[in-house]
Amino acid sequence: MFVISDLKANEKYLVIIDSTLSKPQYDLEGFIKESKMDYLQATITDLQKVKIKEKNASEKPFWQSKAFMWICILFAVAIIGYFAIGLLKDMKKD
Repeated sequence: MFVISDLKANEKYLVIIDSTLSKPQYDLEGFIKESKMDYLQATITDLQKVKIKEKNASEKPFWQSKAFMWICILFAVAIIGYFAIGLLKDMKKD
């Protein structure tokens, strides 16, 4: 398995490996074999399994909440109702 990345020297990086994700389908085999450049090899040390904190529903922004969705639905119904009543009044005048 190869990972090609532009990393700065003498910096620490965190590599997150999630086994639940599917592998991407890239055609890099020819790139790696035909590459004329010699890439430096990095090693991963201190491999640890960590638990990812589940995000609470309260951490979502307001515009992603169910309350915002219902407010938008009610606002849309009010606007449509307002125009529908106006159209009905115009039809009665004729």
